[in-house]
Amino acid sequence: MGLKHTIGRAVRVRADTFGYQVKGGTAGWMPLCVNPILKFAGVELAPKEIVTGGYIGCKTTIAKAREAGLTVPAYVAQIWHEEGVVERFVQYLRGLIPLSQCSTMLEIGPGTGRFLEPISKLASPASYEIYETNSDWADYLVRTYGVDAHKADGRCLAQTPDASQHLVHAHCVFVYLSISIAFGYFHEMCRVCAPGGFVVFDCFLSDRQDLASIEKWRQNQDAWQIILPREPIIALFTQNGFETVADDYQMKTFRSGYSQYLIFRKRPTRQ
Repeated sequence: MGLKHTIGRAVRVRADTFGYQVKGGTAGWMPLCVNPILKFAGVELAPKEIVTGGYIGCKTTIAKAREAGLTVPAYVAQIWHEEGVVERFVQYLRGLIPLSQCSTMLEIGPGTGRFLEPISKLASPASYEIYETNSDWADYLVRTYGVDAHKADGRCLAQTPDASQHLVHAHCVFVYLSISIAFGYFHEMCRVCAPGGFVVFDCFLSDRQDLASIEKWRQNQDAWQIILPREPIIALFTQNGFETVADDYQMKTFRSGYSQYLIFRKRPTRQ
């Protein structure tokens, strides 16, 4: 494969070296499975940069954003033809959630920081934790926004204490995770959310997908979209002491149509 091992520094290998291409998400599932094994050889598997899909490389994106005279979030919105999408959702969210009272926040898979930037500006939280599987993007977000980056294994929120977060959120993450991994994360979100706090995320809900959308995925030869069932998700959160705040907002998700947001509030602890 032409790998060159450098002592004291990990060698990053593009995923297409193995004939693998990432079709969506921040980093994809294959690096999560393989990198724990490769790290002992000083090697890290990195996804191929695909601007038209869900993954874009950190260094290239930052450089191109600078060339365009744009912030990274603004540049990403431009190349994905999603200008105003994030801003409209954040305005919708602030009408439902008292963001200024959310002093602790946690985001799963923040990637380029498209949602992190406007939400943290509105709320000015005392702490903002992230779990980002792509180390380049995680480092960038720490440098740019001063967030606390935890080691991400793509499955759990192990470094965050129980009932410690007033807002736990993820955007364009559960559109590509398998049902077992997604529900594992849902359990973790329930665990770390504080009483009175909120959980916010989007996904492709089974009862909101039509034939036209699915045919579009097929024609584009997209193979990463995951459709999740609404009722079991709501049942899980209900069993963990949450009430449904909203489930009617749809957001454009790059070329793949629309994802649906679910917003839950954890009932306060009775005195």
